[in-house]
Amino acid sequence: MKLFQANRTLILATAGFLMAAYQFSPIPVWACSTSSSSGFSYSANTGPSSVTVCAKSVVSTKTTAPAKPAAPKPPTVAPAKPSPKPVATATTKPAPATPAKPALLTPIQKGVPTSLLKPTPQPTPKPVAKPTAKPTPAKPSSAPNASSSSSIKSSSAEVSFSPEPLAIWVAKDVASVGEEVAFWAPNSIHYKSGSLLGKPTDVRFTPVNTHWDFGDGDSGAGEVIAHGFSAVGSFDVVASVRYSVEYQISGASGWVSSGEIVVSDSLSMPVQTLDLPVAPPRAPQAKVFRLVGENCLGKRSVFGCNP
Repeated sequence: MKLFQANRTLILATAGFLMAAYQFSPIPVWACSTSSSSGFSYSANTGPSSVTVCAKSVVSTKTTAPAKPAAPKPPTVAPAKPSPKPVATATTKPAPATPAKPALLTPIQKGVPTSLLKPTPQPTPKPVAKPTAKPTPAKPSSAPNASSSSSIKSSSAEVSFSPEPLAIWVAKDVASVGEEVAFWAPNSIHYKSGSLLGKPTDVRFTPVNTHWDFGDGDSGAGEVIAHGFSAVGSFDVVASVRYSVEYQISGASGWVSSGEIVVSDSLSMPVQTLDLPVAPPRAPQAKVFRLVGENCLGKRSVFGCNP
């Protein structure tokens, strides 16, 4: 008895723990919601880095169950009328002949006197039996109404898509002060594909513009750009491409606009002092000894003084 109570206490404690854990379990959160009483509905939610497409399908089915056939009723048989019993025909006895008064002359009669003739029995009519009524088959009763039931099946799903990452390219690893350096951020229209409740789903990302921030207070626009830095240091160059987002679900919609997404990339650009070429040192001139006629100072016409 004590063992049974201990097991029961353990079971109740476990059940209470599971119920408490269920209350604190995370509830799935949908990125977007759709509402549909019947059919197929969809929507999308565009975030900072991706777009989520949602769909919901509600199908109502009606099932008709055939009713069980009713048991056939036995055919109704009309009771047969009893055949009439033969009625005996009463034989009439001849009335006794009244004796005639004697005449003076009795005529001679030929044959047997009527009084002596025996009555001829008439044939008894045979009873005619009436035909027995045939049983009337019972008409089948109308089938009872078939039972029907309806059910609603609902299913939801979502799928997310992100544009291609951005990468900055630069012509030189190190720039000099005042030197223009070429930067570019390749981008183009591209597609991402998936499946949503069994329907092919596509998302199209179309670049709208490209913005540059060179970290020295200057900015620019364009997929390819050149920039020169006016000071020495390391500058964070940031490129941002803004994409327009559109999606379509096969058989359900055309291209539907769903906002914009901005994709960025950055790099650190070192800038140093411009190195000017230094002229090589001049070689020392060799000493030359000349024979002159007199002091050459101020006398260029003297022999040997004019080189």
